[in-house]
Amino acid sequence: MNEQRKKCLLEIMKLDFALQDSSLFLDLRPKDPAALAYYQRYLCLYDEKKSAYEGEYGPLSNRSLDAFAYSKYACEPFPWERGQ
Repeated sequence: MNEQRKKCLLEIMKLDFALQDSSLFLDLRPKDPAALAYYQRYLCLYDEKKSAYEGEYGPLSNRSLDAFAYSKYACEPFPWERGQ
């Protein structure tokens, strides 16, 4: 896996963690305006980075696909089988 791809994937993982953590906070304080703004900002960043990654390297999971593309995803080798 090349360095740019690793960097992009790490950024997605960081944003995903921020979303998970802030959603737990929002479970306890669902009307906190600062927490809602934080969550929305990081959700937008996550969506942008994930879309860019998937456009360049392919889907991150089967939930990233529509029903017609699933068979293609399921039949392709896993990332560790591709030798990248």
